[in-house]
Amino acid sequence: MTIEALVRALAAERAIADWSARARFTRARWVARGDAARGSSEGERTTTALAATIHRDTPEGRGSATFTLGPSDVVAEALRAALVRAGGAVGPPWRSPPSAAPARVVVADPAVETAALARVPGELEAQVVAAARAAGATVAEVRVEVAVEAVQVITSRDVDARWPETRFTVEARLLRDGVYARLERVVRRREELAIGVVVAAAVDRALRRAKALETPAGRMATVLRADALLHGGRGLFEAIVAQADPALEHQGLVRYRPGQPIAAGAVAAAQPLTVTSDGTLPFGLRSAPLDEDGAAVRRFELVGRGVARNLALDGREASLRGVSPNGGVRAIVVPPGTSPERALLASSGGPLLVVEAWSWLDVAPVTGHFRAAIALGRIIDRGGTHDVTGGIVRGDALAALALSTRSQELVTTPEYHGPSAWALGELTVD
Repeated sequence: MTIEALVRALAAERAIADWSARARFTRARWVARGDAARGSSEGERTTTALAATIHRDTPEGRGSATFTLGPSDVVAEALRAALVRAGGAVGPPWRSPPSAAPARVVVADPAVETAALARVPGELEAQVVAAARAAGATVAEVRVEVAVEAVQVITSRDVDARWPETRFTVEARLLRDGVYARLERVVRRREELAIGVVVAAAVDRALRRAKALETPAGRMATVLRADALLHGGRGLFEAIVAQADPALEHQGLVRYRPGQPIAAGAVAAAQPLTVTSDGTLPFGLRSAPLDEDGAAVRRFELVGRGVARNLALDGREASLRGVSPNGGVRAIVVPPGTSPERALLASSGGPLLVVEAWSWLDVAPVTGHFRAAIALGRIIDRGGTHDVTGGIVRGDALAALALSTRSQELVTTPEYHGPSAWALGELTVD
């Protein structure tokens, strides 16, 4: 099955009012090495993933359905099933937005050609081994995968866009002095792997955590470093992303709406918060010229100086609101703060908790509150600095972000460009 055959089938079905088709061709090469129990392997795979979204108009409104095609699936059967589902999921009538120019964005590493794909995983594995040796550690397990992809989106609105993507994944378990360190890194550009730095940091954190004290309970001033702030990709920002969900907004389940402060005191804060979604961030993991339905991805403000600005709008939500779609929330961009990082990390006398990494983070989408377990942090007070671990930090993520003080120094990850340290005020540690 090819995307051309899928498009022909979609165009021939008169019951479909509008449709989009997408294909992703992937060529990936991997290397995996492990201990005697897990063994080693390496190889290459090529896959083609096909999917489509159809819209069916009825006198009662429009119904939509999405389906994917596997290698053995028959398009006619998949299409019939999708039409049935679309007919049973009728909502308000709407019209797909007119075609707009795709975003100009680079998401493929120009230094990695398909012809060179075979040797890259082995080179990266060797870098992990060398970096571990330099950090005094050995590699218990390592898995490296490099993928080169070709993406194509075709719609009934005369969109036919194609672009390349690359993805580098490095996972490893390292051992030093009886302590295991884990790392996982996913980027689009090889040079952003920074294997030497990442391996050294992982080993250092593991050793520090093994000797760390239990985090004391109580209320204390808290600073998050970028790794903790962004745990799992977007970390605490998931509270803001959830508030921008139009489905939740329709149901009245969000705490704020466009034009309202995101938290009490947000507008009057010393550094009013501005958060932008940027689907054009170079080499961003969520960056793309178009969304899955062929709508152009756009940069837009989620929060402007403490006030909610825009929602994440696909074609349906944009049409129902009479505005243009923006492709949804992508990478998070925040302007630099006004404080040097060293000032944020200076204790004012009472204990200051600096969180470097979480074990887990849970953000409630409706309330915006969070709970997170400390994997590694530091307590800074008049008695000095010591490492801590354990303990559950909880608080209101929306208020903490809105009233935060942020560093002048910036960091860039595949999903974030913004301050490297955030002082969130006093939070509760259980």
